[in-house]
Amino acid sequence: MQLADWLDEKFPELEDIEISYGEDKSVKIPYIARLLVAALLNKNSADCVFIIPQSEVMACLTVLLSALSNTKHDFAIYREDFAKHGLQTGQKVRLIPSNSIYEYAGFMSGVSPERFRLNLLGVNANNGCVSLPIEEVLRLFPTSRTTP
Repeated sequence: MQLADWLDEKFPELEDIEISYGEDKSVKIPYIARLLVAALLNKNSADCVFIIPQSEVMACLTVLLSALSNTKHDFAIYREDFAKHGLQTGQKVRLIPSNSIYEYAGFMSGVSPERFRLNLLGVNANNGCVSLPIEEVLRLFPTSRTTP
């Protein structure tokens, strides 16, 4: 696999970003910037130093791209952590944007992909529940209300 292909595979989110400087026409992120991002985000390597011409523009670009890539990578971890530790079983939650109120019932075991369950208030949990994929957990907001 060539370096350019590896960088495209490692950072697919950077393929859709274009940059411009001043009035110049926008261009795709150069591979040297992607390589710098890969080096910055590599947690297994030793410290390294880059000497770059036009460092102000390249340094800003590299930092922004690193932040975007880190956010994309860490977002799934933070979302799962919120789902597993940010909500308590039995806690009332409001589901956005519907504003419906449910009781958080935790993760469903043995289900792939991972899902969590919400029980309808005032209904037997076996007869009145909703299950959603983990990707939807950020739609939940803890509440003390019992009605929307």
